[in-house]
Amino acid sequence: MSLASVSVKGLTVTLPKEATPVPPTSQMVFGRVFAPLMLEIDFDADNGGWGAPYISPFHNLSLSPAATVFHYGVEIFEGMKAYLDDEDHIRLFRPMMNTERFNRSGQRVGLPAVDPQGLLDCIVELLKLSKEWIPKEEGFSLYIRPTMISTHSVLGIGAVRQAKIFVILSPSGPYFGSGFKAVKLLAQSEYARACKGGVGWCKCGGNYAATIAPQVEAKKLGCDQILWLDPEDKSLTEVGAMNFFSVILGEDGVKTLVTAPLNGVILPGVTRASILEIARGRPDLRVEERPMIIDEFVAHAKAGRVLEAFGCGTAAVVSAVRCIRFEDIDYDIPCGDAGIGPITRSFYDEITTIQVGRNLASAHADWSVVID
Repeated sequence: MSLASVSVKGLTVTLPKEATPVPPTSQMVFGRVFAPLMLEIDFDADNGGWGAPYISPFHNLSLSPAATVFHYGVEIFEGMKAYLDDEDHIRLFRPMMNTERFNRSGQRVGLPAVDPQGLLDCIVELLKLSKEWIPKEEGFSLYIRPTMISTHSVLGIGAVRQAKIFVILSPSGPYFGSGFKAVKLLAQSEYARACKGGVGWCKCGGNYAATIAPQVEAKKLGCDQILWLDPEDKSLTEVGAMNFFSVILGEDGVKTLVTAPLNGVILPGVTRASILEIARGRPDLRVEERPMIIDEFVAHAKAGRVLEAFGCGTAAVVSAVRCIRFEDIDYDIPCGDAGIGPITRSFYDEITTIQVGRNLASAHADWSVVID
């Protein structure tokens, strides 16, 4: 077995002695309830690389307190969702994009390479065994959290010799319990989420840990999240843990969807990529991947040319923005009585119907993959 190979062929399964009842959907708060099975794959560079994957009952991990995941943050993760369609089939949304990004993120922080298809095959087997934990109700799904950590037990920074992949599952309802809830953002330059040459494009825990304290400060100022500015040019980068988009009315009257380019600071989100591909197929919408400095955005807002703004990601799909505070001034953004603008809502509707296999007429229907 090569150091980078992960194969479902050697998979072993240990089921719980007693079945765990699936809780009612009213108790399925995002990230709080967990399915009873998990997947694990261990890596040991001195023993052939990746071992055979195994599925077993959900359990706590036993790790050395010297494992480098604790001391140097050698860790990455992913976020995916599984859905049940109207024919009771399990569907995934563009899953190879997640496992390929998982592999890229891991190698950036010194973790061993993993075959994206092999990992996905193992996840599929976990999902088949956990099918009853995929909620059938509208707007519900089974959140999938693949994670890779260094279990290498040494107080020192160097090549990772031991690592572990584990995948846990969490059934959850809509990100916003009822309807849409537009958010208010704080744009500030005191803190930075990431910088060029760093790991902003990776899905590693350190990117998120550094946002927690600034987020608490934003809450005290009456804001829901932070709109992160690039430390070099003060351009708009991401909102909270999501990619950021704005819809600007151009001077020529054309509506323009603007988002930051993938310059090493921005996470290459699956939802981001999907929105861009959908938008490029719309003749009434111009698409621009380019830096937009905060002063330009403010000028557009003052002139009434900011038609909509939103964040996007796996958890919420989209989250409309109603206001951005910058230098103690609030700039309101239209989002309608429904809490979401029409263009933002159209992206939400197209993606969510594709995810559950109800939009077969879409040019992107093949983004939804049936796995059983």
